[in-house]
Order: sequence, then C-alpha cells, then structure tokens
Amino acid sequence: PRIAYLGYSKVERGFALLPACIKQVHRFEPNARFFIQSNYWDPTGLEEADARLTRMESVEVHRGPLAPDAYCQRLSSAEIVLLPYKPEAYRRRGSGVFVEAAALGRIIVLPRGTWMADQAREFSLGAVEFESFNASSVVDAVRHAIQHRDALLAKAALAAPAWRNAHDPDRFFETVLGCARAGSEQTARENAA
Repeated sequence: PRIAYLGYSKVERGFALLPACIKQVHRFEPNARFFIQSNYWDPTGLEEADARLTRMESVEVHRGPLAPDAYCQRLSSAEIVLLPYKPEAYRRRGSGVFVEAAALGRIIVLPRGTWMADQAREFSLGAVEFESFNASSVVDAVRHAIQHRDALLAKAALAAPAWRNAHDPDRFFETVLGCARAGSEQTARENAA
C-alpha cells in the first residue's frame, strides 16, 4: 500500500506521531510505502520525528512545500491519505488535504468526532476513523484501511463525483454571484418604486 501524509506539518496535525505509526504499520504490513511531506516553519515538537522519519526504510521524506503538480501527483498516487489530526483541534476545522483526497477518491484515515468525519459519513467516502490522538489508535485505523483496501478504494471512487459536485468552487462562486445579482435587482426595483 502507498500511504501519504501531505500538507503543513504541525504537532496538532499528528506529525510527531508518524515515526511510531510507521514502525507499527511495518510490523503487520512490511511492504507499506510512505511518502511524508515535512513542511514546517516552527520545529517545536517536530525535529525528533523529522530526524527519525529520515532514517526509516520505505519512507520517502520531502522537506518543504511541494509544487502544485508534484503535490497533485503525490496525492493521486497514494491509496491511503493519513490525517492523524488531533480531534479536539479539528472538531469544526476543515482540511484542504481532506477535501482534495475525497475529490480524488482516496482512502482517508481521519479523526472521529470532527467535521471531516461527518462529511465522510454524509458522502459515504472511503474513510476510516480513529478514536484517540495516539499512534496506536491511528495504526488501528490504518490496519483496517489496508485490510479493506480494495473495498474502500471502490467506495471512495464511487463517492468522489458527488463530493466534487457538492464542493465545486465554480458552482460556489456562481451561487454567490447569483445571490449578489438578485440582491442588486431587488434593490433596483425597490429604488424605482
């Protein structure tokens, strides 16, 4: 399985959990391959994890931002996208990586009790939720994702078109512009009367 962690690296986004997660995943799936984007400006709480990831076999670490084409390629080539985010920090917070992974039909490992988990259930995305912000809980979700990979990828691919349609930025802007036009027309009618 090809597993990716992308985006900005922070403690609350689970970056420091990654070395322990990867080590545990390799115990039951030694062929798992990881792509980790290590992209942070504040190294507090991340330096040790970053150094450990660099020394791990079957882990490719990319430091810094990714060009849009490279980011898209990495996200597209992943089967499983890790979002080991701290549930308390992401109860109502969104994630661009989540939105993009759902649009591409990827399996997403994400925290239970968050907006992302609600959206995953509403759209029947190929997602697996973890309960607690620790390596063991995240690894249990990754294990489930790997064991049910084919079914979850099929589910994710089936859900992706509806997700893209509901979250289409062009449609959003057209709706906003339509509301603005309707408001302007209403104002013009009221001023004419």
